[in-house]
Amino acid sequence: FMSAVHYLFRNVASRKSATDAANQMNLSLCADNTQCRFVTFWMGCLNLVSGDLKYVNAGHDSPVLVRDGKVETLPASENMPLGVMEEAEFISGALTLQPGDTILLYTDGVTEAMNAEGNTFGRERLLDRVTAAAGSDAGGLVEKVLESVRNYTDGANQSDDITMLCLKFIEKETKIIS
Repeated sequence: FMSAVHYLFRNVASRKSATDAANQMNLSLCADNTQCRFVTFWMGCLNLVSGDLKYVNAGHDSPVLVRDGKVETLPASENMPLGVMEEAEFISGALTLQPGDTILLYTDGVTEAMNAEGNTFGRERLLDRVTAAAGSDAGGLVEKVLESVRNYTDGANQSDDITMLCLKFIEKETKIIS
C-alpha cells in the first residue's frame, strides 16, 4: 500500500496543486481498496522567495510552527486520511512563512511513543520540547525532540515509526548589480 502511495505521489505532485494531488491520490487509493487501507498524508508547496506555503493535511498530525520563539500548531484540518472515502474533497491551507520561521512535521510515532508504563509522549510534551529548542537550527530541533522521546521511552519497545522533517525558512539574499 505504501508503495502505491509513494508511486502516486511521485506521479501527481509535480504536475498538480496540493489539493488536486490529494484528490487524485485519494481516488486512486480508494479504487478496489477491499482491505480498507488508508494513510495520513501532508503535502506542501513552498515558494522559497515569498515564503508562501500552500498545503493539504489529510488526517495527519498538525505540524508545529515556531515563529519569533513562540510555538503553535498549524490549524487542524477536517480532511480525512487518503483512501477512506472516494467522495472526499480535500481542502488546502495556506501560510506565509517569515524569515526565521521553523516548521516541524512528525509522524504519530513521536506523540504515541510509550514508556514502560504504557504512557504516551503526547502532544503537550512535544510542544514543550519544541519550545525549549525553539532557537535551534532545523537539525538541532529534530535531534533535541528525538533525544527527549528516547529519554521518555527509556528503552521501551518502539511500537511505530518515528519520523520528523523540519524546515527553517531563511530570507533569500538579493544582490543589486549595477
